[in-house]
Amino acid sequence: MEKSRVALVTGAGQGLGRAMAIALSKAGLAVAAVGRTAGKLDETVAMLDGKGLAIAADLADPDQVRRVFKTAVGEFGRVDVLINCAADYGPFRLDEASDAQITAMIGNSMLSAIFCMREAINAMRAIGGGDIVNISTQSVEMPQPFMTVYAGVKSAIETISQGLRYELKGEDFRIMVCQIGAISDAVPNPAFVAMKDRVLESWQRTGIISMYAFPGTPTEGIAAAVVHAVTAPRNVYTPLIKLRGVDVAAG
Repeated sequence: MEKSRVALVTGAGQGLGRAMAIALSKAGLAVAAVGRTAGKLDETVAMLDGKGLAIAADLADPDQVRRVFKTAVGEFGRVDVLINCAADYGPFRLDEASDAQITAMIGNSMLSAIFCMREAINAMRAIGGGDIVNISTQSVEMPQPFMTVYAGVKSAIETISQGLRYELKGEDFRIMVCQIGAISDAVPNPAFVAMKDRVLESWQRTGIISMYAFPGTPTEGIAAAVVHAVTAPRNVYTPLIKLRGVDVAAG
């Protein structure tokens, strides 16, 4: 694989985003690690095998997204792969939600991905094409109580991904969705921890918890599947990756 390829990973300061950055680096790509917290991003870059760059930004702000891509291209000369991991998945019931919770969910989980896709397409077009992977969720198919807005946002991202395949038809772009279920080593979400009893009770009462495989897939496994897709020959295209496996190592 070409050593000159560059991946830009959002949400790279921890969890799945960090696992993606590390796996892509091991596969030979330079990595621009993007997220909100500079210190966490620096930690991620220190874990990489090859070239890395930490870029702190609020991706719900289109001007900051433009700065992110300008910085990455300025440092590496190109962007070949975008992994949209950044998201806000704090649980809430819609009837109880504050304005801030709703706008944060839409901004951090949907607008951020759209702004990044727009800039990525323009940056990649300059080099003849590239790969965009949008991380989605099993909740699109079976929205859980307290996660309905999150599921709706991710459903929109999947629809946009499908539409982009038509918009970009004839160009060398691969627009992929990685739809994941439970993550066995997910970083605890403080909002979820605070509401854990209510959330789990609602999932058990509605029976939806039985539709998920626990403990889930480890972040390393999810990252491996995505790396496989973006390093495959250009005539191999995986529009949808569905991961529902359990963590075998956990027994």
